[in-house]
Amino acid sequence: MIHDFTHAIRALTARRGFTAAAVATLALGIGANTAIFTVVYAVLLKPLPYAAPDRLVRITEGRPGISLNVSYPNFLDWRARNHVFDDLAIFNTFNRVVLPTAEGASVIVPGGTTEARLFTVMGISAARGRVFTDAEQQPSTPIVAVISDRLWRTRYGGDPSVIGRAVRMDEDQVTIAGVMPPEVRPFDVDIWFPMRQLSPMQLDRGNHPGFAVVARLRDGIDLAAAQRDMSAIAASLAREYPASNRDMGVFLRPLLDSVAGRARPMILLVAAAAGVLLLIACANVAHLLVARGLRRARETSIRAALGASRWRLLRLFFAEGLTLGIAGATAGLLLAAWSVRALRGVPGLALPRAGEIAIDPFVVGFAALLAVVTSVLFALAPSLHASKADLMDVLRQSGSGAGARTGGVRLRSVLVGGEVALLVVLLAAALLMQRSLARLAAVDPGFHADGLLAVPLVQPQSRYGDPDVLRSFERTLAESVGASAAVDGTALAWPFAYGGDFSWSPNINLPERPFEPGREPPAQASAVTPAYFATLGIPLIRGRLFGPQDRAGGTPVIVNQTFASRFFSGEDPIGKRVSALQIPEMQEMPIVGVVGDTRRGGMLRGFTPEIYIPYDRFPQSSPTLVVRATAGDPLRLASDIAARVGGIDRTIAVRSPRRVSDELASSYGDRRAMSWLLSVFAMLALGLTLVGIGSIVSFTVAQRTAEIGIRMALGADRGGVVRLVVFGALGPVAAGAAAGFAALGPLSRLLQSYLFGVSAFDPAALAGTCAVLLTGAAAAAYLPARQAAGIDPLMAMRRE
Repeated sequence: MIHDFTHAIRALTARRGFTAAAVATLALGIGANTAIFTVVYAVLLKPLPYAAPDRLVRITEGRPGISLNVSYPNFLDWRARNHVFDDLAIFNTFNRVVLPTAEGASVIVPGGTTEARLFTVMGISAARGRVFTDAEQQPSTPIVAVISDRLWRTRYGGDPSVIGRAVRMDEDQVTIAGVMPPEVRPFDVDIWFPMRQLSPMQLDRGNHPGFAVVARLRDGIDLAAAQRDMSAIAASLAREYPASNRDMGVFLRPLLDSVAGRARPMILLVAAAAGVLLLIACANVAHLLVARGLRRARETSIRAALGASRWRLLRLFFAEGLTLGIAGATAGLLLAAWSVRALRGVPGLALPRAGEIAIDPFVVGFAALLAVVTSVLFALAPSLHASKADLMDVLRQSGSGAGARTGGVRLRSVLVGGEVALLVVLLAAALLMQRSLARLAAVDPGFHADGLLAVPLVQPQSRYGDPDVLRSFERTLAESVGASAAVDGTALAWPFAYGGDFSWSPNINLPERPFEPGREPPAQASAVTPAYFATLGIPLIRGRLFGPQDRAGGTPVIVNQTFASRFFSGEDPIGKRVSALQIPEMQEMPIVGVVGDTRRGGMLRGFTPEIYIPYDRFPQSSPTLVVRATAGDPLRLASDIAARVGGIDRTIAVRSPRRVSDELASSYGDRRAMSWLLSVFAMLALGLTLVGIGSIVSFTVAQRTAEIGIRMALGADRGGVVRLVVFGALGPVAAGAAAGFAALGPLSRLLQSYLFGVSAFDPAALAGTCAVLLTGAAAAAYLPARQAAGIDPLMAMRRE
């Protein structure tokens, strides 16, 4: 074998052009697949860093078509009545914790509140210090926290003495009880606090205020059995509490699937595209190896005539293929390492567990296996073909045509057709996604997003727990920011549904015509300042907007057109009343205005019922400041706004300001990322396919030199020779294209779920695929066709 590999290296070194082309092609296919597999492994396959992670499940609840957070009383009943879990834990990850900096300003880190049981359920132990206990959940005890290793190192410099020490968080003195292990950061939270005293609203069974639940299955219980048990409990609760639990279901998912979330189908689709690219790369290498094998048919026959067995010949080809594979895998790993870093910059690509995406020994093993399999398959295929050739027949041949038989031609045609079929699928998918994105970009969000900047604020609860303080801050902030010449309008909103981390959808009722208990519909709600509608450019349809008269007295409400048409069809909604369940401040609210619809659920969704209430009547400590710039990029206002907020109160933290137009685009960011990646793979595949077509045509021309010379000697002109060669090359291309378009049928259902406003058989996209393919194939065949037209008939026949 050492001799075989020495011979392989010597032979490949002698053919530097062939070797460079084969290694580069393999590196491209293996590198792309290794990079995507790195993502697949880290996000979808790698076990979570908890004890027995396959036994952990995420539990949610909801009504048909509506997913809800968990009701705390329902959770308590699940814990008491289930027969399938060792334990359950409830938590909330919507906290934003304000930490002071050395400069006197503030920063925000993600925080959460939970029961001490969460650490037991998930099998988490502190790497330093300890986790908090059940006793520390009592309101009378000092506040403690468990922090992530990342926060411990970045915020506290990895100082061991910080454990057990009181530090300032949210204007409170908090004792850091422990630090989690480096690889453990559950639900992307950096600070966990004990779940202390809950509010009456959180204890209301009909309220779903942001709680989530994780549970550990008992030994011997599978997910299906657990789902049956929990569904029975849900049905029992629906009978006992019809007003809050009618039609309420419970849903279980493995925790790993829940963490992957919506990214799973996108990652798998991109992985399939990378696999298509690898197959095309392998087919290209097969072109090169088949051509090389046919050129070496005479050499192979001489070796056989001198006594080499078929096994001996196969070993030689195997050594060459494996050498190519090792070189391709090495280059591919380097390419994959660069690609993994580049993936983090793909527009709209937000991957869960992104910090765990890295080239590790498991990924290296995958790349090595990929290299061995591909190189062996495509080295042995041509070698088997060459080793079966008739010995005396090959030895009687001479010149460039030696070894060229119908089987070789047929094999090369099949490879070209296969490449083209795969390319058609990939190219059509990329063009369909581009068409879909163009349709999404043209959707009207219902307001003027260009020029708007969203600035999320987080105010310490200890300082801003009083509604009067919040109202005073709102007026001071509006005056300060509005005084800038670069600002054309300001408003506060909570939540700001187009750029915030959550939405607020209370169930509503109409006092004049109440809904059946348990069937109250939800409506998207926001508390906004009077300037909100003018700042965003939301048109007033009927009635009036909020004004100074709404700062006292009752709580008026403004609704959108969808709300008015759905609940007051054919009637004037002005003066009608609306109530939000479980919210004392939002009862019997008179409708004073109707405004235009906006796409709160993102650009992919239709309009939903919306209600707006005055911010003065429902002030919150984590609002979003919305600013309209007079001209230019609104992001240039960010530093000035942060300075003005700091001038009012340096303890208020400013989260990353964002263009509202970017936030709207982020609602379909996964599709943008998928489109970008599919386009990259399609362009790479197109390049490989065209190079493959060109190389096959060049090889065919070399094999048919005598035939072309005879045709030209008999009077064929150069144009006829060019057409002969080009149309001959387009035959396998057309057959492959037909197979590719046929394959789009079964794939249409998968593609359709990612498309917006276009069909999986969109004529423009399919026509574009055909145009790109045929133009590229004709161009790839034209250069060798011109070379064929320049053949000297006398020299061609003399050489043969």
